[in-house]
Amino acid sequence: MANEGQGVPTPPATEKSKARARGVEHLQQLYTVATGLSLAVSIKNLIDTENINAAIPIEFSVIPYFAAYIVTLLPIAHGALWHLDTAYRDADSSGPRRGSLFVDWLLLFIESCALLGLAMLIKNVKSFSLGLLALLVFDSLWALGAHLAFSAKKLSLTIEARWAIINGTASALLIGVLVFLDSQESRVPPNARVGMYRWVLVLLIALGRTIVDYAWCREAYFPE
Repeated sequence: MANEGQGVPTPPATEKSKARARGVEHLQQLYTVATGLSLAVSIKNLIDTENINAAIPIEFSVIPYFAAYIVTLLPIAHGALWHLDTAYRDADSSGPRRGSLFVDWLLLFIESCALLGLAMLIKNVKSFSLGLLALLVFDSLWALGAHLAFSAKKLSLTIEARWAIINGTASALLIGVLVFLDSQESRVPPNARVGMYRWVLVLLIALGRTIVDYAWCREAYFPE
C-alpha cells in the first residue's frame, strides 16, 4: 500500500476544506455576536433613559455620532466576514498557513471589541472622535497586513489593500479635523459652533469613508 509505513494517511483535501469551513463558520458566529452586542449598546445609548416616558425618548445630540457609528460598523463587519470567507472558507485545498486563521480572526475579534467600546462612547463627543480614529488606524493596519499575507501579487490593489488606503485616508482627514477643532477651542471660549463643526465633520468623514468603501469594493460586498 502507498501509505504503508508512513503513519496515518492524510485526509482528503475535501475533508480538510470542510473542517476548515466549519471552524471559520464558528469563529464568524462569535464575531457576529460581538458586533451585534456593540450595535445593541449604541442603540441603548441613543435612548434617553431619564425621559423614557417622553413622546420621543431620544437624545438628539447623540444622533450624529450614532449615525457616524452605524455607517462605520456596517462595512467593517461586512468586510470582516467577507474576508474570512474568501481567505479561508473559499480557499483552495492547500489553504493558508497553519495558525493564520486564529491570528487573523483574533485581530478581527479585537476590532469587534473596539467597536463595542466605541458604541459606549457615543455620548462623549471627544472620546468618540478619538476612538473612531483609533479604530480606523487599527483597521487600516490589519487590512495592510492581510493584503501582504494573502495577496500573491503584493503590488496589486486587492480588496484588503483598498481598505488600507480608504481607512488610512479617512484617518488622516480625521486627524486634521481633530487638530483644527482643538485649536479653535483653545483660541475662543467654548461655544455651540465648535461643537456643531465637530459632529458635522466627523459624520461627513465617516459617511464619505463608507460611500467610497462600498463603491470601490462593491464586487466584494455585492458579488454578481
